[in-house]
Amino acid sequence: MTVRQTAGSSSSNYLSRAGRRSGAAGQAFRKCNALFSILFTLKGVREVASGQLRVLQISEKGLRATSRRNDIPDHFYLCIGDRQIHVGCVIVSRKRGLLDIRFLNELPAPFIGAVASLEDPFALLEPIRPAAFGLDDFVH
Repeated sequence: MTVRQTAGSSSSNYLSRAGRRSGAAGQAFRKCNALFSILFTLKGVREVASGQLRVLQISEKGLRATSRRNDIPDHFYLCIGDRQIHVGCVIVSRKRGLLDIRFLNELPAPFIGAVASLEDPFALLEPIRPAAFGLDDFVH
């Protein structure tokens, strides 16, 4: 095993591997312009931070986005609505300010269609009715 292969596998954990396994093969990204809140930990788990993602493309398996924050870790939660629904995410690549993100669990097609058709980018930062977006199974 080369040094590069060792370094690549040592920084990987089960969340990263799960996100990469889902891959981009067959993904049909849809253009969109939506803002989502995100939650993540810093300094190990001693500090909880939040931020926003501007989503440019979305599919059932993941999304492509930008953010003003440059300290977003590889694992975080995407918040839908006013932090009503949390979706585990993994960043699989970072290129020139663009984040390629995979969901740990696929999101329903009706939700993806609704996000892609939103005219107000701030709509998903406010409280939502999960049933209107096909997200009943994601509410706990």
